[in-house]
Amino acid sequence: MLFFAILGSAGMTCITILLAFCIVLQLKRATFQRRMVQAFQNIVREEPVVQFSSGSLNLPSKKNKNPEKSVAYPTLEWSDIKFQDVIGEGNFGQVLKARIKKDGLRMDAAIKRMKGEVVLLEWMDG
Repeated sequence: MLFFAILGSAGMTCITILLAFCIVLQLKRATFQRRMVQAFQNIVREEPVVQFSSGSLNLPSKKNKNPEKSVAYPTLEWSDIKFQDVIGEGNFGQVLKARIKKDGLRMDAAIKRMKGEVVLLEWMDG
Protein backbone atom coordinates (compact mmCIF):
# COMPACT_ATOMS: atom_id res chain seq x y z
CA MET A 1 0.00 0.00 0.00
CA LEU A 2 2.84 2.38 0.87
CA PHE A 3 4.46 1.52 -2.48
CA PHE A 4 1.35 2.66 -4.40
CA ALA A 5 1.21 5.90 -2.40
CA ILE A 6 4.86 6.69 -3.21
CA LEU A 7 4.38 5.74 -6.86
CA GLY A 8 1.26 7.92 -7.13
CA SER A 9 3.00 10.86 -5.49
CA ALA A 10 6.02 10.58 -7.81
CA GLY A 11 3.72 10.29 -10.83
CA MET A 12 1.75 13.41 -9.88
CA THR A 13 5.00 15.31 -9.31
CA CYS A 14 6.23 14.37 -12.80
CA ILE A 15 2.91 15.35 -14.38
CA THR A 16 2.94 18.71 -12.55
CA ILE A 17 6.50 19.46 -13.69
CA LEU A 18 5.65 18.49 -17.28
CA LEU A 19 2.52 20.67 -17.23
CA ALA A 20 4.48 23.65 -15.85
CA PHE A 21 7.15 23.18 -18.54
CA CYS A 22 4.49 23.14 -21.28
CA ILE A 23 2.87 26.32 -19.92
CA VAL A 24 6.22 28.15 -19.78
CA LEU A 25 7.08 27.00 -23.30
CA GLN A 26 3.71 28.18 -24.64
CA LEU A 27 4.09 31.58 -22.95
CA LYS A 28 7.58 32.04 -24.42
CA ARG A 29 6.33 31.12 -27.89
CA ALA A 30 3.39 33.55 -27.62
CA THR A 31 5.70 36.34 -26.42
CA PHE A 32 8.15 35.66 -29.26
CA GLN A 33 5.38 35.69 -31.87
CA ARG A 34 3.94 38.92 -30.45
CA ARG A 35 7.38 40.58 -30.59
CA MET A 36 7.91 39.41 -34.17
CA VAL A 37 4.53 40.83 -35.23
CA GLN A 38 5.31 44.14 -33.53
CA ALA A 39 8.76 44.28 -35.13
CA PHE A 40 7.29 43.58 -38.56
CA GLN A 41 4.62 46.26 -38.09
CA ASN A 42 7.27 48.76 -36.97
CA ILE A 43 9.40 47.97 -40.01
CA VAL A 44 6.46 48.32 -42.39
CA ARG A 45 5.19 51.58 -40.87
CA GLU A 46 8.21 53.46 -39.64
CA GLU A 47 11.32 52.57 -41.62
CA PRO A 48 12.05 54.90 -44.51
CA VAL A 49 13.25 53.64 -47.84
CA VAL A 50 17.05 53.63 -47.84
CA GLN A 51 19.00 54.51 -50.96
CA PHE A 52 22.73 53.83 -51.20
CA SER A 53 25.07 56.21 -52.96
CA SER A 54 28.74 57.11 -52.63
CA GLY A 55 29.34 55.44 -49.27
CA SER A 56 26.56 57.28 -47.44
CA LEU A 57 22.90 56.70 -46.78
CA ASN A 58 20.42 59.18 -48.16
CA LEU A 59 17.15 59.05 -46.27
CA PRO A 60 14.22 60.55 -48.14
CA SER A 61 12.44 63.01 -45.87
CA LYS A 62 8.67 63.47 -45.93
CA LYS A 63 9.09 67.21 -45.43
CA ASN A 64 12.00 67.47 -47.91
CA LYS A 65 13.71 70.12 -45.79
CA ASN A 66 17.16 68.75 -46.61
CA PRO A 67 16.94 66.21 -49.47
CA GLU A 68 20.69 65.44 -49.35
CA LYS A 69 20.78 64.65 -45.62
CA SER A 70 23.57 62.12 -45.23
CA VAL A 71 23.71 59.67 -42.33
CA ALA A 72 26.91 57.96 -41.23
CA TYR A 73 26.48 54.24 -40.72
CA PRO A 74 28.45 52.15 -38.22
CA THR A 75 31.42 50.02 -39.15
CA LEU A 76 30.72 46.36 -38.47
CA GLU A 77 33.22 43.75 -37.38
CA TRP A 78 32.91 40.17 -38.63
CA SER A 79 32.10 39.15 -35.06
CA ASP A 80 29.01 41.42 -35.17
CA ILE A 81 27.46 39.35 -37.99
CA LYS A 82 26.06 35.84 -37.65
CA PHE A 83 25.13 34.32 -41.01
CA GLN A 84 22.07 32.03 -40.90
CA ASP A 85 20.38 30.80 -44.08
CA VAL A 86 20.70 31.28 -47.84
CA ILE A 87 17.69 33.32 -48.98
CA GLY A 88 18.47 33.33 -52.68
CA GLU A 89 21.15 33.00 -55.31
CA GLY A 90 21.82 34.69 -58.62
CA ASN A 91 24.53 35.35 -61.20
CA PHE A 92 26.48 37.64 -58.87
CA GLY A 93 26.33 35.48 -55.74
CA GLN A 94 24.19 34.49 -52.78
CA VAL A 95 21.86 36.49 -50.55
CA LEU A 96 22.14 35.36 -46.94
CA LYS A 97 19.94 36.00 -43.94
CA ALA A 98 22.07 37.33 -41.09
CA ARG A 99 21.66 38.57 -37.53
CA ILE A 100 23.65 41.72 -36.74
CA LYS A 101 24.44 42.51 -33.10
CA LYS A 102 26.02 45.92 -32.49
CA ASP A 103 26.10 47.99 -29.29
CA GLY A 104 23.43 45.85 -27.62
CA LEU A 105 21.03 46.11 -30.57
CA ARG A 106 19.95 43.20 -32.77
CA MET A 107 18.74 43.38 -36.36
CA ASP A 108 17.99 40.85 -39.05
CA ALA A 109 19.47 41.67 -42.43
CA ALA A 110 19.88 40.32 -45.94
CA ILE A 111 23.52 40.36 -47.00
CA LYS A 112 24.76 39.89 -50.56
CA ARG A 113 27.87 37.70 -50.82
CA MET A 114 29.49 38.33 -54.19
CA LYS A 115 31.10 35.55 -56.18
CA GLY A 116 34.88 35.81 -56.37
CA GLU A 117 34.93 36.25 -60.15
CA VAL A 118 32.55 39.24 -59.99
CA VAL A 119 34.60 41.01 -57.34
CA LEU A 120 37.80 40.34 -59.31
CA LEU A 121 36.25 41.71 -62.53
CA GLU A 122 35.06 44.87 -60.78
CA TRP A 123 38.51 45.35 -59.27
CA MET A 124 40.18 44.90 -62.68
CA ASP A 125 37.71 47.30 -64.37
CA GLY A 126 38.11 49.95 -61.63
